[in-house]
Amino acid sequence: MNLSRNMIVALFFLICLVSISVVSAHDSDNPGVIIDNPSNNEEISGEVDINVTIDDHYETQYVNFTVEGIDHSYSWVSQDKNPSDGWNTKWDTSNCLNGKYYIQAKAMNSLGLTGEYNVFVTLSNKQKDVNLNVDNISAAVNQKVNVIAKLFDSNNKVISNKNIKFLIDGNEFSAITDSSGIASIDYTPKKVGKFNVTSTFAGDNIYKSVSVNSILISILNQIQLNSDPITAETNEKINLLAKLTSSVDNVSTSGKTVDFKVDGDFVGSAISDDAGIASLEYVVSKSGGNYIYSASLNETGLEDPLTTTNLLYVPQSELYMTLTSDKSGVKVGDEVTITYNVFNNGPDNAKNTIFRYTIPDSLKFISAKVTVGEYSYDSSKNEITWNLGSIPVGRYSLDLKMLSVMPARNNLTPSLTTDTYDESVANGVPIRYLTVEGDVIGNNTSGYAGEHYGGIGGGHIYYSNLGANQSGNPISLLLALFFIMGVGFKIKR
Repeated sequence: MNLSRNMIVALFFLICLVSISVVSAHDSDNPGVIIDNPSNNEEISGEVDINVTIDDHYETQYVNFTVEGIDHSYSWVSQDKNPSDGWNTKWDTSNCLNGKYYIQAKAMNSLGLTGEYNVFVTLSNKQKDVNLNVDNISAAVNQKVNVIAKLFDSNNKVISNKNIKFLIDGNEFSAITDSSGIASIDYTPKKVGKFNVTSTFAGDNIYKSVSVNSILISILNQIQLNSDPITAETNEKINLLAKLTSSVDNVSTSGKTVDFKVDGDFVGSAISDDAGIASLEYVVSKSGGNYIYSASLNETGLEDPLTTTNLLYVPQSELYMTLTSDKSGVKVGDEVTITYNVFNNGPDNAKNTIFRYTIPDSLKFISAKVTVGEYSYDSSKNEITWNLGSIPVGRYSLDLKMLSVMPARNNLTPSLTTDTYDESVANGVPIRYLTVEGDVIGNNTSGYAGEHYGGIGGGHIYYSNLGANQSGNPISLLLALFFIMGVGFKIKR
């Protein structure tokens, strides 16, 4: 019996489809991990974004990242627990030798099962130009001043965790740039004069060295101008303050005009009151981080005004949430407890953090328990509100116990808000559903007969559905079979 040419082609087509179906399936309970960036054998440089995609039937708990040197000794590790911005980390190669490296991403899910993916890369750093800004300062003798430097690259991207050295009148100081690229020291001039301030970044494998000169003018003046560091939330209305003090009784500090700048931008002027305080109302429009603000007095009669600088710090948090259920296969009449875990990765407290969830009619509130703050339940709106207050870095939980009263696909997604600047909270709440089964055999009135599992299922934000992962192309397989049956076969006599 010889197969016809058409039949051979059809069989080949069928084998290809089966192979594709098998390859594309992720039937394991282990998380499926892929490193999207960098790609295997890629040449990399600078700060390297390591981005990972995970296909997981269960909730991914974290991803561990490991980088090892191949042609020299080097090891670096990092962990990502926050899925709100995807699974990723940044590898700073500024202190790494050029050469070959091995990158591994290893994920663990709620079953304790792991999956990993590995790539090889070649590091080829070439030094980039950088900028270092330091403002001139004028102050009275024996007045403490802040000398502040800001380090950023040619694209105005701030550069953190770099050592800046300051040389003032033969005295050397150093400070590390923060997440805003700012390094700051305190200095008190002890004599009258004009002093050169040399600020230097020595460079590394990524960035070139840079050195700039600014001026510190110390004058013998009867009026001193001072300011204090400020911490304020984004969009908060505050007062920028500068205080004038006099060393002699007959010199007034009232009625003086003080100019204010924030991050180099002029924001307004204020007149000092009888106590010598100049106060300017200002609405904080900055995102999280440190910003330089300055106050200048132009009424000294000298060529250079008195100028004081200080820091305006805007706190920021990183909130995200996970959801778990205490049971699967939930049916009408079952009690189920949903645990909402709220995480703050910081670096600062999340102020006035509020959780709200409207319980659908197909579920009935029984009770709740929280690990921090307090909750209230409004039966008229079927809404639970959890006031977490100001929460530091950590994990906080709400156990919400409910009764399933009818078959439904229940949206479990709450809202989460904070007064603190937070880039992640808008995407930090996963869309999740609880499917409740009912008796739908022969009486399909609920419209949920197609859902044969009761448990939490995912939306399209973080995780795959927790039910079975369907893969392959059954329609194409059926077409191939029909094609084979249609062409038949030829019997050789």
